[in-house]
Amino acid sequence: MSATPETPPAISVGKELFRSVGWNIFSTVSRTLTMLLTTWVAARFLMPEHYAAAAIVLSTTAFFELLSQFGFAQAIIGVKDRSERFVNTCFTTSLLLASVLYLILFLVSPFIERYYSVVDLSLFLRINGLLLFLTLVTAIPFALLERDLNFKSFALVNWFTSVGIFLTTVPMALGGMGVWVLIIPRLVGVTLGGVLALWFARYLPKISFSIDALKKSFNFGISALISNFTNYISNHTPILLMGKVWAQATLGVFSFVNNNYRRPLDIISAQFTSSLFPILVRVSDRTDLLRMTFLGVIRIGFFLITPLYVVFIVGAQVIVPGVFGDQWVQAIVPFQILCCLPIIRILTFGVSNTLYAINLPHLTARISAIRMVLIVSLLFIFFLMKLDLVKTLIWLIIPETLIVFYYHLTCIRRLESSVLEVARVLLVPMSLNLGLALALGVAVVGLKAQNWYNIWGYLIAASVSGLGYLTLAQREFRAQINLIRNL
Repeated sequence: MSATPETPPAISVGKELFRSVGWNIFSTVSRTLTMLLTTWVAARFLMPEHYAAAAIVLSTTAFFELLSQFGFAQAIIGVKDRSERFVNTCFTTSLLLASVLYLILFLVSPFIERYYSVVDLSLFLRINGLLLFLTLVTAIPFALLERDLNFKSFALVNWFTSVGIFLTTVPMALGGMGVWVLIIPRLVGVTLGGVLALWFARYLPKISFSIDALKKSFNFGISALISNFTNYISNHTPILLMGKVWAQATLGVFSFVNNNYRRPLDIISAQFTSSLFPILVRVSDRTDLLRMTFLGVIRIGFFLITPLYVVFIVGAQVIVPGVFGDQWVQAIVPFQILCCLPIIRILTFGVSNTLYAINLPHLTARISAIRMVLIVSLLFIFFLMKLDLVKTLIWLIIPETLIVFYYHLTCIRRLESSVLEVARVLLVPMSLNLGLALALGVAVVGLKAQNWYNIWGYLIAASVSGLGYLTLAQREFRAQINLIRNL
């Protein structure tokens, strides 16, 4: 790591973006397989009540994690200062915060256990709280790899982390270790990933502190913290608040569905958006490149992600019990409802990265704050009304959709684009996906009528329909890929 600031060389946005995608695809294919196997094994051997306890543990710990990191990872990527003193100041500050926060978590754990009336919840919290230190060790070198566009090492670390989680989950699930199956494997995976990230980044953490270096991180750090905090409140309040209202089995169903419905969206979007920020930072003065890249990534997202969720929504009654077991039948309707959200959220592909790249992180924080207020207010009303799971999800989709459109419009206005331009970009992929939905709907009706309503029959129907979709979409998809590649 250089001790003095350097001027990054001029780059091709498209070539750097697709170079990152190449390595990400390598890790994603293998990582996705291990992730699916891990989820399948855990779901087959665990009950919804186990997921309920784990959800409370993970949601509580996640709050302390985001406070301890203070958005320093985003600061390391975005701030021009590449000195070792700056990075070590971020590490030292995070370590101090993690130590104080773990002590607080350790002391309040018994009270949290008493509030939710979950046996051994205090022990689960104290063990899982070690993630405050483990994620700290991982976050700094990860940010260094991402800042230096070291996509190969970044991809390898993610892959080995998922393998470590899988190899730990299988024997624990087979051994009937209950809630620990959802806690210990992540500790093992994050530890392995942290060690590898430190090695690849050639970074040895040192205790060092500089007020000037800390001040440099404030613009990115505080904005990222606010954004992460508001996202945390929005995403975890249903568990922390409604966990007192819903039965443990209902909370477990929500946790299971909420954790799994987003995975295809997260996996595919990560191939572009994880490397988009450090690339766009280098061309932040070129509005035309930013706009074309932003719209191109959204269009590719609709081509890739929407058909997956169409398959999930139409075939949920086959997929959920067929893959995860009959104990998850009550998860079908919540799964279908939540699968509508990723299709809408594709509009926000790359929005936060683009706003950060043009040095407007406060806009992301402001929109996240608006989202938090809306979601928390509604959830508090639902808490008082003791609303059931399905009605809660239906009502939550309304503000989520409004926020997505507002977030998207804010970005395209800054990029000097228009709603009409976005509509033209999305016309072809949305039309093709509508046709796919109709084809699958007809297939499902036919399968039910012939009593072939099982996962194999639906997979065959989805495969045939998917081939038809790919045949029609491949020309448009290749054209969009080439357009971004040549930016």
